[in-house]
Amino acid sequence: MSIPAVEESWARVDAWLTRHAPLTRATLRPPAPQGGIEEAERTLGVPFHPDLVASLRCHDGVEPDEDAVQLSYYGPLCGVADIVRNTTFLQSLGMGEESLPITLGIGRRPSDGLFIACRPGPRHGQVGRRFDESMASFAHWPSLRHVLADLADALEGTLPFLGRLPLAVAGKLLWEEERTVPADAVSALARAAALAEPESDPPASSARSSRTVRPGRSAGP
Repeated sequence: MSIPAVEESWARVDAWLTRHAPLTRATLRPPAPQGGIEEAERTLGVPFHPDLVASLRCHDGVEPDEDAVQLSYYGPLCGVADIVRNTTFLQSLGMGEESLPITLGIGRRPSDGLFIACRPGPRHGQVGRRFDESMASFAHWPSLRHVLADLADALEGTLPFLGRLPLAVAGKLLWEEERTVPADAVSALARAAALAEPESDPPASSARSSRTVRPGRSAGP
């Protein structure tokens, strides 16, 4: 199955937020200028992956607000300035040489977020996760296109995304811990009926004899 283009998934996300979570939709920034992206590439010495460029050309991240669009646990989406600032910080720690952050991270810590591999190689374009300053793990999404397509599917279908379910509450997008729902949900009345005491056995037929029949003999009158 083909994965939708970045622009198509963003259009779906925008439409859902506009309808169900307008306060969260308002935190998305306008598109990043192409010149700003190219300047960031020169500053970092890393060419941005085409998926990342396409995403930034839809929205230059989010405003730093409590209602901001977040990718579940991993925080709000980065804009160009966030990518430059956080990559520079991570490189100072000896991290981030092969990947660029795409979220601001858990608790706004750039070392605990989602990343995209931008240098040429077998992982080029893959999205990884890093937690507690560990090495990036590229085990979940093969591309940013997959991330955004999964996000759009989650919003439209109230489906799990990174272990959480999206909810629209008072014009905001919230994420709730995923819970297990029984496959065959029943009402309270149905459960009560199933737990009711069974009726007693019907009385024995009056035509049935209560005498014991011994081997070799038939039941007489």
